[in-house]
Amino acid sequence: MPKPKHRKKQAEKLAESGGKSQDGLETSGADAAADDEKNKQEDQLMMAVERQQQEVDDDEEPPKPVSSDEESDGEEETSDNKVSQMALNSSSSSNQGSRFFSPYRTLGVISNGRPFHLIPHDHSGNAMVALPIGDRFQLMRTDHLRPVLVSQSVVVGAAAATAGGGRRKKASGGKQEISHVVTDATLSISVVAHGPQPTSSPNKETTTLSSCFYSKYVTIFQRTRPLAPARRIVPNHWCIQDLLHLGRIKVEMTGEKEGKLENAAVVAAVLRKLPEEDEDQSNGKPSGSVPVVGGGDDDSDRDEASSDDDDSDDGEEGEAISDGNCQCQIVVMIASRQSIQIHKRIHFDGAPTFSPLVATHPSTYLNKIVVGGFDSQTGKVAMVLVNVRSGKIIHQFQCLTDRRSKITTLSQSPAVDTIAVGTSSGMVHLVNLKHDKKLFSLEHKSKKENKPVPITSVSFRTDSSALQYATAPMAVGRQDGTITIWDLTPPEDPRMGRTILCEIRHAHPLGGIAKLQFMPQEPLLLSIGTHSNSIVTHIFDNPDHSGRILRQRKGHTAPPRVVQYLHPGAGAGGGILANASDGTDAAACQILSSGGQDRTLRVFSTARTVKDKEFGQGRGLVKKAKRLGIEEGTTELLLPPVTALVTCEARSRDWGDLVTIHEDHAFAYVWSTRRGAQSGPVLRQDKWNVSAMKIPPPSHTHATSVVISTCGNFAMVGSRGGKIYKYNLESGIPRGTYPREDKDDKKKNKKFVPGDIVRAVKALEKTKKQSSRLANQDRMEIDAEQKSLQAQRLKDKLHDASHMGSAVTGMAVD
Repeated sequence: MPKPKHRKKQAEKLAESGGKSQDGLETSGADAAADDEKNKQEDQLMMAVERQQQEVDDDEEPPKPVSSDEESDGEEETSDNKVSQMALNSSSSSNQGSRFFSPYRTLGVISNGRPFHLIPHDHSGNAMVALPIGDRFQLMRTDHLRPVLVSQSVVVGAAAATAGGGRRKKASGGKQEISHVVTDATLSISVVAHGPQPTSSPNKETTTLSSCFYSKYVTIFQRTRPLAPARRIVPNHWCIQDLLHLGRIKVEMTGEKEGKLENAAVVAAVLRKLPEEDEDQSNGKPSGSVPVVGGGDDDSDRDEASSDDDDSDDGEEGEAISDGNCQCQIVVMIASRQSIQIHKRIHFDGAPTFSPLVATHPSTYLNKIVVGGFDSQTGKVAMVLVNVRSGKIIHQFQCLTDRRSKITTLSQSPAVDTIAVGTSSGMVHLVNLKHDKKLFSLEHKSKKENKPVPITSVSFRTDSSALQYATAPMAVGRQDGTITIWDLTPPEDPRMGRTILCEIRHAHPLGGIAKLQFMPQEPLLLSIGTHSNSIVTHIFDNPDHSGRILRQRKGHTAPPRVVQYLHPGAGAGGGILANASDGTDAAACQILSSGGQDRTLRVFSTARTVKDKEFGQGRGLVKKAKRLGIEEGTTELLLPPVTALVTCEARSRDWGDLVTIHEDHAFAYVWSTRRGAQSGPVLRQDKWNVSAMKIPPPSHTHATSVVISTCGNFAMVGSRGGKIYKYNLESGIPRGTYPREDKDDKKKNKKFVPGDIVRAVKALEKTKKQSSRLANQDRMEIDAEQKSLQAQRLKDKLHDASHMGSAVTGMAVD
């Protein structure tokens, strides 16, 4: 029996030392024999363990690797199976850029416009929301809208094939984007649906009605870490349309705790077949079935109920996944703390023309979900009730007859058997599920064009204060960014309709409302926008039932061009980290960012999220936008995008410490970082017109660079024409230019006062000096020649050092 390497080394060292132990003492023959016997027993035990592990590895049949050329090699499969977890970790770390650091906090990234998932709690302050942000998701506390957790990125590609014991020649990956996230706080797991980002921006209708048309994979996370690579659950030309949390069940555990039961979450994924116009978005995208989800041995411990779906893990890029003769499928999955498994796949063969868009789990309806969408043949809205346990369509609702419309949102009302149905034609229907009856409808039209506005989200308020005022508020989110609050209380006159309590216009003007939801038993409304990159909490505590913003978290709606630390520190060349030992605080960890097309200047803190804010650009911008009839918010009234900024904290307590220059703009603006607003003077030349109604400064005066002196008193602004202007930061008065202005210009600007005695005295002195030199004509000629040479020499130096005609791209102050 061969000895292990460490035993051989110990024996060689012992032989070289002449029978001495490591501590230098001699060993007797009996001790040496005892040591040899002990070493033999340890070697036999190790060999037995290795033999047992080899038998287990031989008994386990690794899944067939998925490859384009269908080649397989036994030795390579064994090695791939042994290093599957290592490859998963390597690919995951390479996708995130580091193997040592994990994401901690996001700066300025709030939401990518996908629906959030509310995680309720007995105390509203401890409730959280899960927000997708690209290829990651974050959890945010609802009390202060503070991010508390950021996940790792989803893994798709080579690691997905390697983790299953197989090997792939071509790694199918690419940038992923999460469309839906479902979180179970009790189990500390999250299930996300994601897919490759679209190559081109989808059309307006696609963005509103099927914003996740390219989602094809699901991934399970344990807090921030993915438990397994992404798993494709859809056939070709299909997508994941919605994700629902249906509750928890007891499942048997595997491994050391085999035979015991644990809680697992039941998640339902609604699949939709892509129409022909959307198939181009899915072509060329990474696809393919992943053999194993949740680890190397979890696939062998599946429940027998999912045996009819085992073929979904085999085959070439979803060919083994049957799509049937329908346009809708429901995949029921069991998500535990170790893995996620497909439990059942339901085909809508009884409704072959039904195309789903949204789904909801009605209250008190056990094992049943309501799926809404449209009929692909007639164009009418359609809604069905499905039993996910038996896999049958229980009922197809006939009370909704809207033509050329689609169901875009479903929401459970406080009343049992009643849900709200929002459509793309601007209608909200209250439907009784038990009797298949439409109770009443609410219509929404744009105020300016009087056209129907698609409904994107609906939520009901359930707090006690609404009952005290005898109101039943319902919030409706629209595509134009307006939130409408309805009172559903039946009117005294049956001929009168329901009343509108209030309207919050332009809550999310860019792209409209993505989702809104009332907090349980609280007068608080959470809402996010499609493209606003913000989350807003409105509170309804006014006697007139109007809402106001309680708190909000916003970021840039366009990529910023300029990012730097607020005060880098003297000679440090970078930001100062917050440290209690050296006296610095969170103010030193603030980052300025601006320059995007949103025209905003923001500051983000890496230490305290509460310090994030947007710099103000004037009072009354919202009222001014309303007065001018600007519907898209206040963006048009803001300053042009920032091209450069500079800070200096030497005199920050006395006046502004931040100067910005803007795109195609000659003026420079002074800001105060303490006040968070543009409070200083406008740096400009006296001859430049301020009013937009007059002739603007010429293009060669547009600012291209800016710098502040070390003392904090002056600012130098470089222009496109090569001239540098110097200003006083406190007053904004020009203090000179480089190169200097011509003397002729100064003479033209000089004003003479008639009868000035000082001017007369200077003229007499000049005449006297000239008369005294008439006797020495040669001396005067020599002086004139020297002055002309000196002036020419100075002019040549200025010409060599001048950069007139070339833009000033950078400056430095000694």
